[in-house]
Amino acid sequence: MEIHIKDKQRIADYADILGISRISLNKAVKAQFNTTASQLLKQRLVFEIQNMLLYSNKTINEIAYELSFPEPNHLMRFFKAQTNQTTTEFINDVKKSS
Repeated sequence: MEIHIKDKQRIADYADILGISRISLNKAVKAQFNTTASQLLKQRLVFEIQNMLLYSNKTINEIAYELSFPEPNHLMRFFKAQTNQTTTEFINDVKKSS
């Protein structure tokens, strides 16, 4: 996941890389991390977006492109759905707590 997070955001991609079924991958992830493979991937992707927002000078457009989102608004909707914050709210919250 660490190697491919920027260009692979589907569980099927990781199952193919490992040469196992999605079901087998999900069972292994569930046993190890007590979450689904899909949820683990989403958490890792959110972490990557947060890092890029905080530690790069890239725009949302650049981050979306680098992480293989078809459009910046898809990244923004994904981020909001996962964190209940917009990217701007996230950045402002971090700045306030610094």
